[in-house]
Amino acid sequence: MMKQIQGFGSDDKNLYNAETDCISYIKTSDCDNYLFTGDAAGRIVIFRKKKILKSQVWEPIMQYDGVEKEMDYLTSVSTNNKITGIIPLQNNDYYLYNIVSDTKNIYLHKLKNNRIKNDSSIFEIKMDTNKLCKHKYVRGHNYYINSIGMTNDREYILSSDDLIVNMWNINRPNKALPIIDTSPANLSMVNSTITKMKMDPNNSNILYTSASNGITSMYDTRLNCISYCPSKMMYSSKMLSYDSAEQLQGNIFNKKKNLSQFNCISDFDISNDTNYIVTRSPLFINVWDMRNTLQPCHYFPIHKHIYSFLKENYDLSFENFNIKYSNDNKYIYSGSFNNIISIDTSDYSISYMNMMKDLNITLDSPKYTCIQPDIDNKYLFASYNGVLNIYTT
Repeated sequence: MMKQIQGFGSDDKNLYNAETDCISYIKTSDCDNYLFTGDAAGRIVIFRKKKILKSQVWEPIMQYDGVEKEMDYLTSVSTNNKITGIIPLQNNDYYLYNIVSDTKNIYLHKLKNNRIKNDSSIFEIKMDTNKLCKHKYVRGHNYYINSIGMTNDREYILSSDDLIVNMWNINRPNKALPIIDTSPANLSMVNSTITKMKMDPNNSNILYTSASNGITSMYDTRLNCISYCPSKMMYSSKMLSYDSAEQLQGNIFNKKKNLSQFNCISDFDISNDTNYIVTRSPLFINVWDMRNTLQPCHYFPIHKHIYSFLKENYDLSFENFNIKYSNDNKYIYSGSFNNIISIDTSDYSISYMNMMKDLNITLDSPKYTCIQPDIDNKYLFASYNGVLNIYTT
């Protein structure tokens, strides 16, 4: 049973004080001592685990603007500074290194931790991003960046947008090598886009992408300099035909309704042994055995409690719920409307943090979007309606 032990909400004026401060990304460091959050305004907040008596708490130690504020001169408005990825590199008591991406650029930051011997409130860096930024990786994407990753040797950064995946040498920020290109000859013929990209945890030559048409693909970068076709594909869209959709949703949609939004994969994750992949779409969680990808080995219909609220003009593909394996692969976690979903992989039983009968769920209900277990599988970090909550597992 999950229990909330900490929360950093809108009443914490030092941390969250505007609507744009909604958390868009959560990541823990490999040493499990630091927690990184990024928000829709491009700000990074760093937390450190601290022991108090017999319990442990997470305290904010640093915050700064992680991206450069840019102007779209065609529309005369600021560009989207939403944090789309964080990769902690090297973290110790003196320096914090991390890679951060917003929707247009990627940054390598080197931060000096001035709060090691200071037990006062949160330390805020009063410097502009240029002085914190060791490298800025630019001119690699024409569309919004949705994911970043890194090879195991930490020499190369990978980044993906709607149509391509680029590779960057960490020390050459001005040169990107496209390694996957899904662009058609005519852009008006685009029928699906990349929604997420992740590296194989054990083999840097293998990477995976998910798409808005419900297909998860595996690529082996050793086969081609630029990959146009995946080595293996998993068709989540087979799980949802017109007939099954009508039956599942109580005939609230007619057959003229475009059901592609229900196949859109918002996130996926890979088990540490790389034998299984779990995908998250608006209405399903699918678990795939990579040794047999003809169909999911387990699938879970979710959000049954909101079917009665669905309307024809409501697009569920914009509900960006993510999904994560615990570090020991014993559990799968994902967010939902006013709830956190937990799947026990020993028997693939599904449970919810809050009992459904006690909830009054609508499409306007608060959402758990970003989910991140810690390395030791003792804590679960979640963005609840845009603010950070911490739970014991």
